[in-house]
Formats: sequence, structure tokens, C-alpha cells
Amino acid sequence: SAENDDAALVAACDEWRSVFAATASLRQMVPPDDARVWGRVQRAQEEARDFIQLLGTRLLERLDRFREDLTARCECALRCGLTTTHRLCCGEDFARECADVRALRAAVEETRGADVLMSTDALPRLRASVLSIDKLSARLAHHLLLLCEGLTGGAALTRNGSGVDEESRALVAVHAFLGASLTRPDAFVIFEGLAEHGWTDARFA
Repeated sequence: SAENDDAALVAACDEWRSVFAATASLRQMVPPDDARVWGRVQRAQEEARDFIQLLGTRLLERLDRFREDLTARCECALRCGLTTTHRLCCGEDFARECADVRALRAAVEETRGADVLMSTDALPRLRASVLSIDKLSARLAHHLLLLCEGLTGGAALTRNGSGVDEESRALVAVHAFLGASLTRPDAFVIFEGLAEHGWTDARFA
């Protein structure tokens, strides 16, 4: 199934990132003139080129599907109320999907996959897709923040901060989703997009 294929791809990327990191660590332990070790590493790197090219193709397919999904979620956040938006845009499945896409992107970025893909048409398409997804992620955050902006003061909360009715619980959950999204190391791209939508430090405060 597509879900199993996606899980297998993410697992393979995690393994590849581990192998790449271990190879980098070898440089601190193995002399550079050790032909036996570095010869094997060189052969492995050449064989890995096929994997990287396959990864680029699969990543493009995955990003295309994710971009379509993200576009739909942005439309939902624009047109629906907070409770519906929370159900469709901020669930665990979507959070897992976002994490998987970040892992796939990292597998290319951290292992110099761009160098391998430079000679194919995959790299410019990947860059365009990533740029589109970053803009859509900022757009989704913008719509979620707008939904929260008018409701925060009127939310009915319990003493421990959970909501006492469906809308208030949705508000708390959306706040949590935004908090997780905007505190990741790569969240600067979302903040750049939010700035274009008029979100300043003063407005966040």
C-alpha cells in the first residue's frame, strides 16, 4: 500500500542518514591514507548514488501528494470554523505526515544528496516543491492564527488550561499544534511567510 511504501521510504532514509553520519565520524578515527577502509567507503558511496537518485524521485512524488494535501487543509482553515479546522488540520495523522516529509527532506539535505541530483531534472523540481510547501505551511499557520486571534480571550478553560466545551478544546489543541510547528529549528521559513501576512512581534505578543 502507499502507506507502507511511505513508511519503508522514511525508514530507509533514517538508515541512510545514520550511515552517512557514521562515515563522517570515521574521518576522526581512520587515517586518510588507509586505502583499505577509504576504498570500501568510496565504493559504497558510488553504489549509494543509485539510492539517492531513487530517493529524489520518490521524494518528488511524496512532496507532490503532501502539497496537494496541504493546499486542501489551507482551504479548510480559510473557510471553516475552529472546531472543523481542528479536526481536519491539526490531528495526529497530519503531524506524523509533516514529520515524515521533514525526515525525507533532511535525508537529501544532510547527506549531500543535492550534489548527486544536480545532474538530473529532480533537483530544480525538488527546490520548487519545497518552496511551495514552505509557503503553504506559512499560509496554514496564518489561517490558524486568525482563527485563534478572535477567540483566545473568550475561551472557556478549566483551571489546568483544558477546554470545557468543544470549541475551547479545539482552541487549546490548535494552540498546541501551532506551538509545536513554530518552535522547531526549521520554523524560520514559516515565520518569514507569516511576516508577509502581517504577523509582527507585536501582534504575536
